[in-house]
Amino acid sequence: MPALWPLEVAHVLMTLERWKVVDRARRIEIVGEFAALPIKVDSETAQRIWGGISGAAERHRLTVYDATYLELAVRLFLAAGDVRCGVDSGCGGSGRCVDLIGAEAAPRARAGVLVGPDA
Repeated sequence: MPALWPLEVAHVLMTLERWKVVDRARRIEIVGEFAALPIKVDSETAQRIWGGISGAAERHRLTVYDATYLELAVRLFLAAGDVRCGVDSGCGGSGRCVDLIGAEAAPRARAGVLVGPDA
């Protein structure tokens, strides 16, 4: 998950408490449940925000939040060696997910690995 994910969860839980949907004890219990989940928070999100993430948000008219999740997903799938986008996915018709975030966020793309539908 991107580094902003725990902040988003904490924000939602605090909001639910303020709206009296959950009480303080339940919020703390839920925080403990989230903390126990085997979720790995990405350590590179903050380093990438000023480059690839902000650029993708601007180019594709995404929120920075959405671009953050997109960048991480593409980066992880590229690391696994299998990312495919359909022509209607917002890749500008190229079928290459790398086009969404830029090659700076895709180390395998820099190495010349084809990640589009012809891979």
